[in-house]
Amino acid sequence: AAVVRQLPHDIPFATAQNLIEEQGKLQRTLRDALMPESKLSVATIEVFQVMVDYSQSPGKMIAAGNYGRVDEMISNGHVPVLRPLGTWSGDKDHLRMALVRFREEIINIGALRQVLASMGLQAAWLSELLAFGTQYPKEQEKYPIIALNAICKCESEFAVVYLGIDDGGKRILDVRIPLQEFPWFFEDYCLAAVWR
Repeated sequence: AAVVRQLPHDIPFATAQNLIEEQGKLQRTLRDALMPESKLSVATIEVFQVMVDYSQSPGKMIAAGNYGRVDEMISNGHVPVLRPLGTWSGDKDHLRMALVRFREEIINIGALRQVLASMGLQAAWLSELLAFGTQYPKEQEKYPIIALNAICKCESEFAVVYLGIDDGGKRILDVRIPLQEFPWFFEDYCLAAVWR
């Protein structure tokens, strides 16, 4: 009822009549406006077994990954090494990780998190992305792999860490500002996520 009360009073008669007669269209219009995540549909999910040693420093994990280039925001320690709930320093954990790709352009990061949560997944953290990159180095040659929980402040924006390939074909560990530097088309990018 609160939503209906906020509708503009100057809707053209023909538009209002059309919406009344085609209530399915009104429902779809409201759903798309109020719940943009409902438009996201998963294209593919690939599953991998990954061993993560949360006691290792990011520097050691980066060295083990043998990257051709590492962004200085990451190598200088500007990406906090946060751990998921239930882990502590010294933990080694065997995880089921998923690489999730979407069909549509991503315009809402909150919607991504909701879709992942609906599948029992949580976006990967830096340690998990680094472990994946070391154990499955060829995967980032297929498409960039983004970790939404590996974030740093880049000037006035927040950036996310991703694994990718540069123009010369070298494996890289880099940062990008979401939705500004990509429009994200997830047929080209994928999210690293973990079942918790």
